[in-house]
Amino acid sequence: MPAPQEDEPSRRGLQQLLPFPSPSELRSRKRRRGPLHPAAGEALKKLPQDIYRGRTKQCGTQSQTPAMPSISRSDNIEEGAPTTNTLTAKTPLEVFSLFMNDPLLAEVCMHTGDKITSLRDKVKQNNPTFKDLQLMELKALLGVLLSWQARKDNHLTTEEMFSPALGCPFYKSGMSERRFAFLMRSLRFDNAGTRTDRLKTDKFAHIREVWNTVIRHCIGNYSPGPHLTVDEQLLAFRGRCSFRMFIPNKPAKYGIKLVMACDAETHYMCNSIPYCGKTTGADRVISLGEFFTTELVKPFRTSGRVVTTDNWFTSLPLAKSLQKYGMHLVGTIRPKPYMPLELLTFPMELGQSVAVYNYEDKATLMCQRVKSTKRMQILSTVQLSTHTCERQKTHIHMYYNATKGGVDTFDQLCAAMTCSRKTRRWPLCVFFGLLNIVVNNAFIIYQHRPENAKVSRRKFAMDLALELCRPWAFNRLQQKRYLPGCLIPDLFCV
Repeated sequence: MPAPQEDEPSRRGLQQLLPFPSPSELRSRKRRRGPLHPAAGEALKKLPQDIYRGRTKQCGTQSQTPAMPSISRSDNIEEGAPTTNTLTAKTPLEVFSLFMNDPLLAEVCMHTGDKITSLRDKVKQNNPTFKDLQLMELKALLGVLLSWQARKDNHLTTEEMFSPALGCPFYKSGMSERRFAFLMRSLRFDNAGTRTDRLKTDKFAHIREVWNTVIRHCIGNYSPGPHLTVDEQLLAFRGRCSFRMFIPNKPAKYGIKLVMACDAETHYMCNSIPYCGKTTGADRVISLGEFFTTELVKPFRTSGRVVTTDNWFTSLPLAKSLQKYGMHLVGTIRPKPYMPLELLTFPMELGQSVAVYNYEDKATLMCQRVKSTKRMQILSTVQLSTHTCERQKTHIHMYYNATKGGVDTFDQLCAAMTCSRKTRRWPLCVFFGLLNIVVNNAFIIYQHRPENAKVSRRKFAMDLALELCRPWAFNRLQQKRYLPGCLIPDLFCV
């Protein structure tokens, strides 16, 4: 049995995902096989020839153990950690303000105030429900949203939430039921007077300014590790929207698609771009998958960083584009014209794999038969062994499985505790998704402090909701505008 080819990659961060043990270590782990402790296996099945060419004349060489040239990987990429901008943030509210600060909320408050004024002019009555929105009250509204996120009350109706018998007294401490419903109806995120002109070039104009500000803060507040995952998230929405997507394998099926780049180890959302249809990046000369991936990783172009993608993004031109900056790509790929036809049609038994190495582009293409009628191709520009190490999986399979779940895990965190509610307005749906992103990113930064390592995400959200509501609740207490029996004296005045 031939010994597996040894690699010398960077062991920082990667060792936790996929270790590269020596042959002696592999022999000592024969009884300790697992996804993170692979055991040595046989070489891949050999093709009858050595050199193959695709329809686009891309050349590939096949051998029992492809002699892969040394690929440089930077040792300066540490594990993902917050930047120096977050050193002064200690409380949940301070960490939350790193993403949604007072200037941003003041802008939302101003645009919402314009909508309130127009509604008040229509009814022509002096009703406290139609009063102007203040910054403290907007923070209290966010506190109510985060509170039902932690309590998982977002599926309840407004009447049940504010019911004296069935609801939580925390909600009534912030505002009345009618005021809450009115503010949810009036929330706006852009200037309605200039929206028509901006919609001609940007379908996302309703919330573009708020979105760009929050994403810019997400990029500046965290330095990701050596492994990035690019994938998609679907915000459930069935109302009217010109770029609403239908993805049958998603739980919601209909919704707004967000393309994200997350840290594969900590699941921090580093960058995101909304998908507004095929017109996204209309002046591009590359595919959509390559466009999204290159734009998402542009702020993190560091030599040695590896990007993991699925078959919607992966392509050989994308791998070449990343190699210009010293980055690498690992991902499943659909059959392309530049792939050798012999590789895609080679007879294999279930679970068997074959690999072809492209010396010109320094890429490995591996094909495995996963079902009787299905084959899976993986493209990799990382120096990984093609020997089987865990049953019928190779090191390339192990690396892909260990790093592909960055965005999926982040999506699960957002779905487990979400502040989204049923709405007919897609900008409000996007704002709910943006708030979920901010809370999860803020919690990841908050947990990097040793004293907060054991704090649960639910407690973090509840403490944050309490800090957001406290100034407005105290203001209502001073003006004696709270209902008897609410929690203002017990919770907020401490």
